[in-house]
Amino acid sequence: MDKMKIKKAITVYVPGNICNLRCSYCYITECLKNSHGTKAQFNYSVEHMIAAFAPERLGGIAYIMVIGEGETLIPPEIVPFVKGLLHQGHVVEVITNNTIDERIEELLDAPKEDLKRLIVKCSLHYVELKRLNKVESYFANIRRIIAAGASFLSVSCNLRRVYAGIRRNMRSMYAGNRRIAPMYAMRYSG
Repeated sequence: MDKMKIKKAITVYVPGNICNLRCSYCYITECLKNSHGTKAQFNYSVEHMIAAFAPERLGGIAYIMVIGEGETLIPPEIVPFVKGLLHQGHVVEVITNNTIDERIEELLDAPKEDLKRLIVKCSLHYVELKRLNKVESYFANIRRIIAAGASFLSVSCNLRRVYAGIRRNMRSMYAGNRRIAPMYAMRYSG
């Protein structure tokens, strides 16, 4: 990986707006309340999509970010797609709410060499995790990511109105997970 030269940065948008969380601040929640949710539909097979990203076609290795309008890992095609990109030598960042345990396990069931190029960006939706009793599961998945040799970034989705009263709880939550440090994206909205 030290000698790897990334030739392109590519964002792959996963269609469909289905999510397993119901965050009060998210427009996806409103779509789902009003029955406007759409499942991901792909025009091509996973194999065809992976072949489209062949380093020979792209002029070399790429940094590829995979993000969904809803939860990225819900469509079953995504994990094999990401694993195929990793196997080609690409650096792949997956944006996820990190709560679908079986998809995280499936994603991490890959050769160590491939996992060195995987970055899992875990958005932290504390209120929803607490409501669904998934806080420990979120951190257990991060520990799995670390143990597998992949990289991660835990990003707090801080909206002043939603999170103002729970910052102390979040700090203690991170404190109990030593190898996991929060990245606060705070903005003054005065």
